[in-house]
Amino acid sequence: MSTDIRFLQKYGEVLNDNFNAVLKQNLLFQTQIAVLQEDVKQLEDINQLKDDIKKLIQENNDLKNDLANKTNTLKQNQNTDADKHRLQTAVNTQMREISELKDRIGTLENDILSNKEYIKQLEDALPNSKKKKFGIAILEEVKNLPIDESTSEQQIIVESTGGNF
Repeated sequence: MSTDIRFLQKYGEVLNDNFNAVLKQNLLFQTQIAVLQEDVKQLEDINQLKDDIKKLIQENNDLKNDLANKTNTLKQNQNTDADKHRLQTAVNTQMREISELKDRIGTLENDILSNKEYIKQLEDALPNSKKKKFGIAILEEVKNLPIDESTSEQQIIVESTGGNF
């Protein structure tokens, strides 16, 4: 029986060694699996961070483009403001010139009226013989026609009896 006991002892030792080896190998595999799971989790986190970085880069590029577009718009608006100012200045200058011309027209119309009155006075001062010579109607020969008051000029019809022209 001593061989049986030795066999059983050796069997127990081999079994124990194999069991320990299997346990060690199992523990080693489980440790590797745990480490790999952590690596996978870190890799997923890294991939998520990469995606976030890509999104942030895209947003950054979009914001840069928006900034460039808004800068161009501002430049165009500033140019437009300068053009508006230039045009407004031109309009104001033209309006001043128009106002001055209207004032001058009014002055000239007044001068014309005063000259017409003066001419009328001179015509009234002329003797009838001179009036006939220049073709100016004598008061009895003037036809009274309705005068259009909307115009500033009077329309006078003069009849001549024939002169020595």
